[in-house]
Amino acid sequence: MKFSKRIFAVIGFLSLVTGFLGCAAVTEGVKGVLGSSTRALEVGRKNALKETFAYNLDVCYDKLKMGLLKRGCYIYALDPQQKMIAVYVSRTDTTPVGVFFTKVDDNNTQVEVSSPSVWAKEFMLKRVSSILTGKSDPDAQQQREVEMQIIEKQENVPLESNTSARDRAERS
Repeated sequence: MKFSKRIFAVIGFLSLVTGFLGCAAVTEGVKGVLGSSTRALEVGRKNALKETFAYNLDVCYDKLKMGLLKRGCYIYALDPQQKMIAVYVSRTDTTPVGVFFTKVDDNNTQVEVSSPSVWAKEFMLKRVSSILTGKSDPDAQQQREVEMQIIEKQENVPLESNTSARDRAERS
């Protein structure tokens, strides 16, 4: 009987603490543990690199999101209400980068690129700019080549092969 009262007391206490902290604090803590928190990107926004593009806010957000996906970027957080996209630099480099959008006027949007890494901010701003302007980015091409070499070494099989790693594993 005393044991069940203690359990209820502990559960009640934890519920109160959770209620006082709010769901956002709990959610952010879980995201931090899972490695998908965007708090560092939001805090680092004051040091973000900025560029303005001739798109309205929604078009700019959607165009960049689709462009990043087409280029194989790993988007780990999207916040359409706050107009934020959080990505890793590449499949092999999990440096976090946040892209924030601010409406300048009906036809222009300011894009802010935030990251703890100066190199990642600069690299991603070039990528963002190439997507939104349609110009090619030689750094992105070089990054893709390096990634492919790393993947090839990990699999120890030339990438020209038409078989995937899973197909090769199933055959052996």
